[in-house]
Amino acid sequence: MKKDTQVDDEKAKAILRWIIIIFALLFFVIGSVVFVGATKEALSAHESASWPSVPGTILVSEIDRYESRGTAGGGSNIRTSILYRPLIKYTYLVDGVSYKNNRVKISALSDSQGRQAKFYVNKYPVDESVTVSYSPKNPASSVLEPGLNKTNTSAIFVGLLFMVMGILIFLARRIYIDREY
Repeated sequence: MKKDTQVDDEKAKAILRWIIIIFALLFFVIGSVVFVGATKEALSAHESASWPSVPGTILVSEIDRYESRGTAGGGSNIRTSILYRPLIKYTYLVDGVSYKNNRVKISALSDSQGRQAKFYVNKYPVDESVTVSYSPKNPASSVLEPGLNKTNTSAIFVGLLFMVMGILIFLARRIYIDREY
């Protein structure tokens, strides 16, 4: 009977070991994806700070309400969220060629309360003269607010945090589960 209990304990330990490995790997992979995406976005934002600029004019300034679908808490229930983002369309001229764009910043601007959207709609009213920064490699790519912001750097740290948590969970498994008594 004692041998059966020992075998059951070993099986339970093996299952727990794999659950923790999968959990650690999941944290690490999610963190890596967030980190890589946020780093690319931050590099683009940093690069945009040195783009040349030209005068432009706001054509449209309104709040865009849209639905975002996803799962909550890793569950299988699909949930729809209502989000708001500013829709700021502007025009500008580079070397005699007219361009139109709607990108305010490199990072996305949306929230569930509409506060950011209201802020930017008020900041950029229709017919307002603005300064447009454009990519010298592709003048059709432009922003009204170049450079890094908190969103860019925060997402990098969140990605790193998840990666570190994945590593720590894995190491904790090695210390507490794999240790022979």
